[in-house]
Amino acid sequence: MYYTTTRLHQELAGGKFADVIIDEAHDPDSEFLFKGNVNIEKLESLIKTVGARKIPYLAIATAVNMAEDSRSRWKISGTQKDFIESRNKNYT
Repeated sequence: MYYTTTRLHQELAGGKFADVIIDEAHDPDSEFLFKGNVNIEKLESLIKTVGARKIPYLAIATAVNMAEDSRSRWKISGTQKDFIESRNKNYT
């Protein structure tokens, strides 16, 4: 995932932004367990299209909460054990 302001600043500076995150990251209703994955096929396609030398870097923002759903948040009143058990129950 990425910060929308990061994308904006890159594009305002003349850069070209390529989104290579998995599609589930853009769907707040998706129950996909981890939405921070890079879609390898998208990345490979980008490399084939523009060439690796024209990709200066790959930025991954792991703290972006736009893609999360309510199940991935800690319960303030719960303990770490309660959180882990609830996650396991919801995703198994």
